[in-house]
Amino acid sequence: MLQAYGLMLAYFFAFAAGHLASTKSLYDLPGNLFEVGAGLIFLAVFMYGQGKLLRDLTTYLLNARDIHGWIRDATSLQGMLRCILTLGICAFYLALLRGKITFDLPKITLFKLLGYQAVHPIASLWVARTHMRARYRTEMKHVPAWYQVVGIVMGIFSGGVFCWFSVLLKAEHVPAYWLPLMMGTSFIVFGLTTFLLEDIKGRTREVIVDDGEQ
Repeated sequence: MLQAYGLMLAYFFAFAAGHLASTKSLYDLPGNLFEVGAGLIFLAVFMYGQGKLLRDLTTYLLNARDIHGWIRDATSLQGMLRCILTLGICAFYLALLRGKITFDLPKITLFKLLGYQAVHPIASLWVARTHMRARYRTEMKHVPAWYQVVGIVMGIFSGGVFCWFSVLLKAEHVPAYWLPLMMGTSFIVFGLTTFLLEDIKGRTREVIVDDGEQ
């Protein structure tokens, strides 16, 4: 899912950069610069979030080798839903990689996409590890099940609202229609990540703590 979302960001940012490069009027320049700036912010946040998640997943896989538990979880209702969702995400990712889905944005060559896909996970890990070590301390806190459900539902619902707004902007031929689409997919990814990685029964997880807290 992270790779698919990263590809979507690549398409969005390539469109914004191309839009800026084709600017012919000073009147349009501030808006086009804003699009590129927003794309850079999303890329930076994505790289940090992906890096932290990849670090957590790597640590989990190295420390937890409960094959029987994984099989038991995969055959539960939530596990089967996760498997179906994962297969759908894989199909969506392949469609993005092959250029079957481009969101009506300019196509990117397969060579560039593969290069981007190879580099950004490594860059994400480096950014996350450097940033977490330099600026934050963390502690373990319990997250109740109702909080998990609210996070999943609100993430997917709010993402759907932003995507719907993007469709309206596209119908009005607004060039920056991809911005709310990018925000919407970000919220949807947040909700789906929670569903894919967390059992809906409450859990203890690592959270960032403000240094000013007692």
